[in-house]
Amino acid sequence: MTARAPAVVSATSVLLLLGLGAPAPSAVQAMPFHTNTALPLPLAEAGIRTFLQYTESGLASREGEFAGGPGNPTFRISALPLMVPYAVRPGTFVMVGIPYLDKRFEQGGATQSNRGLGDVTLLVKQELMAADVVMGNRRLALFLSATLPSGETRDEGEALPVPLRLGSGTTVLKGEAVYSYVQDRVGIHGAVGYALPTGSHDGVRRGDAFSFDLGLGYRLRPGSLETLRERTLQAYLELNGTVTQPAVRDDVPLESTGGTLIYLSPGLQWIPRPNLAVEGSVQVPVSRRVRGTQLAPEWSGALGLRVLFGPFGR
Repeated sequence: MTARAPAVVSATSVLLLLGLGAPAPSAVQAMPFHTNTALPLPLAEAGIRTFLQYTESGLASREGEFAGGPGNPTFRISALPLMVPYAVRPGTFVMVGIPYLDKRFEQGGATQSNRGLGDVTLLVKQELMAADVVMGNRRLALFLSATLPSGETRDEGEALPVPLRLGSGTTVLKGEAVYSYVQDRVGIHGAVGYALPTGSHDGVRRGDAFSFDLGLGYRLRPGSLETLRERTLQAYLELNGTVTQPAVRDDVPLESTGGTLIYLSPGLQWIPRPNLAVEGSVQVPVSRRVRGTQLAPEWSGALGLRVLFGPFGR
């Protein structure tokens, strides 16, 4: 979700990217895969990011158990988002993102599919607090985003089945507060957010969603860093959760919509150069509490890149 993105960094960061001086604690930390970071890292704020994510879902009951049998549906989605940020000024950056989606719905030996571009997302990050001390670096930031209904929802005038729609059909606004703490090889990132659909589509309004994320990172190699030109390998363990309210039609909640989904998400990030990160993550649901019977994720895996261009992307 390719253009040149200028980096807005401090004089210390300039020295680090040139290989001079000792790296600050925040500069030697990687970024969680699914959890936003409040740290002003060049790869996070000025690096173009893309990844391929595959998710497989099945029919789950209220208790989160999957129904077996050949007649039950399977839903597979491959998503390839492209995200392009732009640093407006120190502490503020904007990002535009859009995914390419390939969706497949299989049931009873029949397969339906749809592919194309999904909804466009516009995001703004504003740093609210910065504290860099000997005992660690602390950052607090606010993320505000709007997902616009640019993805396809109909085929030749007919409404597509909900799982095969490429877009939501309505604008969704989201606010998220993110806190990050880094000390040497350890990083902790936490986020809470709320998403609010602003309208309805085909008479149905999607439910509001509360999200929470916790990412714990540890630099595996090297044990100590002299400059940012050293190759680093980081491990992350994340907890990513969403509580979604049921969809409504005429102010009446719809059955088999809404619920709680919590993922445990281990991941690795390799940074061979200051301008390149290779990352991967697997998501395994540890809690699925859905209303009624509905499609729910069984597992998800992703592999991606972050690339920094511009004067500091050498």
